Amino acid sequence: MDSLEVKYPKDLKIIFHDVWTDAGKPAAQKFGIRMIPTQVFLDAKGVEYFRHEGYFPMVELEKVLKQKQVNK
Repeated sequence: MDSLEVKYPKDLKIIFHDVWTDAGKPAAQKFGIRMIPTQVFLDAKGVEYFRHEGYFPMVELEKVLKQKQVNK
């Protein structure tokens, strides 16, 4: 995930929440996290536009970003 933020610095901000900690539990509830890993994609307004549970290859992640017109 860090490499995506480096690749798309103007269009992407990665935030990692460790939902097993007390600090991360509110995020787990807010985003309805049911399994690890879960990727939740939000637009600039904070509206979810894509979600994936489980392993998600980099190639597939980039396809989702391109659909939302995230550019290099």
